[in-house]
Amino acid sequence: MQLGLAAGILDIDLLLSSISAVQLDEWQAFYRLYPFGAKAQTHRFALQQANIVNSPHYTRKTFIEPDEFMPCFKAPPQTIAQQIALFKAIG
Repeated sequence: MQLGLAAGILDIDLLLSSISAVQLDEWQAFYRLYPFGAKAQTHRFALQQANIVNSPHYTRKTFIEPDEFMPCFKAPPQTIAQQIALFKAIG
């Protein structure tokens, strides 16, 4: 899917029928070395932000990891008590 989006091809079946298995393997190997797409861009942005915050211009005693700048798309699991409180708040 990432390869299709990066190549501008929205029909994955068309993409798979137009390249050979060897070419697909080569693209997968390339992606492992040089990832592309939204997740890779977000990770590069997080690395840049961590470098800025951890630079000597800021007086911090602890270093911030790049993961702290990554968005969290998965909500933490809720307990039963939290779910009940949510339903009570809704009405």
